[in-house]
Amino acid sequence: MRILVLIVVSIAALAAFEAEIQHDIIVPQRHVMHWHAVPDPQRPAQVVISKVDVGVRIVNRHAVTTVDVFLHNPAGIQQEAEVLLPVPSGSVVTGLDFAGAGSEPSARLLPREEAVRLYRAIVSQVRDPALMEFVDSACVRTSVFPVPAHGKQRVRLVYEQHLVRDGARLDYHVPRSRHIGGTVPWSFALDLRNDQPIASVYSPSHQLRSETRADGSLRLRLAAAKADPGSFRLSWLLSDEAVASSVIAYPDPKGGGWFQIMAGAPAKGAAPAIRRQVTVVLDRSGSMNGTKIVQARAAAMQVIAGLEPGERFNLFCYNHGVEGFAREPVAKSVETEAAARAWLDAMQPRGGTNIHDALLAALQQAQPNEGELPVVLFLTDGVATVGPTVESVIRERARSANANQCRIFTFGVGDDVDSHLLEKIADDSGARSTFVLPGENIELATATVFDRLRGPVLRDLVLHPQDANGTAVHGRLLDVSPLALGDLYQGEELLVLGRYIGAEPVHLVLRGTGTAGVHETKVVLDPKAATTVHSHVPRLWASRRIATLVDAIRELGADGATVPVHDPRYRELVDEIVKLSTEFGILTEYTAFMAEEGSLLAAADAAAMAAPVFRERALGQRSGAGSVAQSRNASERKVQATVNLDNRYVDEDLAEVAEAETIMPQAASALYKRQGTWVEGAVLRRGDHPQHDRSIAFASDAYFKLADRLATEQRQGVLAVQGAVIVEVDGEVLLVEAP
Repeated sequence: MRILVLIVVSIAALAAFEAEIQHDIIVPQRHVMHWHAVPDPQRPAQVVISKVDVGVRIVNRHAVTTVDVFLHNPAGIQQEAEVLLPVPSGSVVTGLDFAGAGSEPSARLLPREEAVRLYRAIVSQVRDPALMEFVDSACVRTSVFPVPAHGKQRVRLVYEQHLVRDGARLDYHVPRSRHIGGTVPWSFALDLRNDQPIASVYSPSHQLRSETRADGSLRLRLAAAKADPGSFRLSWLLSDEAVASSVIAYPDPKGGGWFQIMAGAPAKGAAPAIRRQVTVVLDRSGSMNGTKIVQARAAAMQVIAGLEPGERFNLFCYNHGVEGFAREPVAKSVETEAAARAWLDAMQPRGGTNIHDALLAALQQAQPNEGELPVVLFLTDGVATVGPTVESVIRERARSANANQCRIFTFGVGDDVDSHLLEKIADDSGARSTFVLPGENIELATATVFDRLRGPVLRDLVLHPQDANGTAVHGRLLDVSPLALGDLYQGEELLVLGRYIGAEPVHLVLRGTGTAGVHETKVVLDPKAATTVHSHVPRLWASRRIATLVDAIRELGADGATVPVHDPRYRELVDEIVKLSTEFGILTEYTAFMAEEGSLLAAADAAAMAAPVFRERALGQRSGAGSVAQSRNASERKVQATVNLDNRYVDEDLAEVAEAETIMPQAASALYKRQGTWVEGAVLRRGDHPQHDRSIAFASDAYFKLADRLATEQRQGVLAVQGAVIVEVDGEVLLVEAP
């Protein structure tokens, strides 16, 4: 029908029609830009992006990406829009489609150099720096007409890539804005298939849900309802062997850099899984009455149901005393599972909370069978009220009683638990703590943790740095996290982060024990191969490092110990946390004040402001909602694998908050909004009101030269903000003037 109508339109009418066409630039990764530098009050409302859906199909090393951009025209006349879609270099456009009449739609792929020229032209004319974030990407360019009056339009772009394999690892990414305020609703759906077994799949940028299909392929979805900001990145390891591993590195301009090791074991790999001996310990004190006890029973039964045939289990329930299901762990069978259910159903909540004796009962069971990995799931909703109640005493006795090296996974239910005690019991045993907030489901939380413990392949992993001849080397790695690597499970990734120094390659050997004895996997950390493409590595390292330092402060306050204001241990820890927070733009509940826009705040001043907050909260709060919030945040940061660009955390009221309006994380740095100007963290550390060495005019030759220089460190995003920016480059402080 539309084609017939256009055929009978007169030439005069067509000329008038064309005169009404308005031109917007659509950048799905960022926003809609007015082409006209001077606002026109007569101009109709601009086209907007309502959402973007990305579908990806990867077969072996071939990736096909389909991007659906949904546009809405609120104006009373139809409009034209030009879509610019930054894409990875090396991409090939294979499809373009949208609803509309006229000539066949087409898209042009601009290589990086040509895309940069286009970006510069638009930035200079529109006076909008947003596109500077993509100066290292290629670009797809297409005109979209019509976008109907008061109507919608869908643009579908399809591009393909051949992915380069780096040892056992393959990487995929979609360029997107790091800027919180510039994002629109995005969704991602990925199908991943490979002829080789996939050892593990990992996204440093977004949390994912994974589903294994009947044909062995993986279906990946975002874990959250909406995509977090920043480029979407995905890595996966391939291996026909028991364990696969890979290493990436990000260089520090001052020397050395940061590294990340990724290791994984295929769900059905060459190495048989280690059998588990699982003990579930449930609190049945009076406060567990009602929904809590119902969910706790269901959680225990779900754990038993998830055991493989022949794996052994036991149950303990405690209040003022401790009772066990069996004298020693029993093999899972139809009969033992039914008996466990009947025993749990008969359990009634009443009495106090004897955490000490319950822990010892679980840990002092008979030695596990040869080759078994002992795991304890310990749940409580309160503080110790019966038996020994002092934190240090309970921890020390649990540590001494753990002769079998059980992994103790702790679950704190509600906001009335000794969170730091539970956190440290788990840490001491090489496990993790989980905190189930009021209203959250105990069964779901327990099932999520236990599902990750499926099929242990290697236990007691240790990292050994060596030279090419296999001789141990020392002093090349710093601040490795986690210190205790723990165990490796089928289908799960192990991430190790740290700093390196020196220029020579280091051979990193991951050594652990499996069913066939000691097993090793090796990777080579070559500083010459470090690249700024992996800009998530320093941020993840810094977040974990902050968690370690906060934990050290909380340790100082164990058992209600009073720490003097000028204690050098305390001051040193606070100073280092503030330094890292300022440098990387990583805020915690203790340094949230750094997000407030106001006068420039030097690191020394920030440390002085942070010190009393740490004293009140990290040292002073040992139980209750405030303590639970701290432990929940710490537990997540210690094993953080995904960047947190908007600084989400749980506050002392157990509400999730984000600090995003005045902070812009950028690779291994961050911008802070101060008195209307964006200031880089490295400049803030110089002191109050630092002086800049020179100014750079917006859209000048020096401006674009600076963009190219910053792109070598993946820092070009610092130019993509609205307003003036003060940055440090090669030791020089530069003021980049506002558009």
